[in-house]
Amino acid sequence: MIMILLAFFAVMTFCVFNLSLTRRYRFGWGLFAFLGLCLSILALTLNFTTHWGMHQVTKRTTQPMYTAGPRERSANWLIYQEIGTKSGDYVLIYRDQATDAAPKAHFQPIEGDLARSLRERGNFRVVAADRPAQVVTDTTTWVWDNEWMQLLFGIGGQGDSVERIQHTAEVPHGKWQVIDTQTADRLSR
Repeated sequence: MIMILLAFFAVMTFCVFNLSLTRRYRFGWGLFAFLGLCLSILALTLNFTTHWGMHQVTKRTTQPMYTAGPRERSANWLIYQEIGTKSGDYVLIYRDQATDAAPKAHFQPIEGDLARSLRERGNFRVVAADRPAQVVTDTTTWVWDNEWMQLLFGIGGQGDSVERIQHTAEVPHGKWQVIDTQTADRLSR
C-alpha cells in the first residue's frame, strides 16, 4: 500500500507542477502532493531502518536432551565445539531421544544460508541440580503492531520475520559433564 501511495503522490506532484493550473491551485495542490510524497518516503524509510509499525515477540520452547556419552557410562555428557574463537556460539552434541543410537550435532551453521546462520546461536549453562536437562529455544520475530500497519507496509512480506534464535542447553549441576570434543574423544577410548 505504501508503494501505491508513493507512486500516487509522485505522479500527482509531477502533474500539478506541469499542468497549467492557476497559481493558487498549483501552490495548494502542489504543497499537498509534495508533503504526501515526503511523508510516504519518511514512513517507508522508518519501516526499513527501525521496523516502524512492528514490535518483537519472543516465543520460548523447551525440549529434553539426553547424554552424548556412551550408554555404558553412568555420567551424562554434553559435548561442545566452539564456532570460531571467543564467539560464544557453540555446536552442541547430545541425543534428542533416550533411544537414539548415536548423539547428533545441533546448531551447526547451515551451509548456503548465511543469514539464518548469523541469527541462530547455541550456548549452554549449568543450572540447579533439581532441574531437568533440557534445551530452551527463544525465537524472536518481528510482528505488526496492528492491521493498518500490515496493510500499509506488508507488501514486502517482512511480517513474522525471524530476528534471532537462541538455543541454550541447561545442564544440571553435578549430574552432567560439559566437555569439549577433544576431551570426549580422549575419554571414550
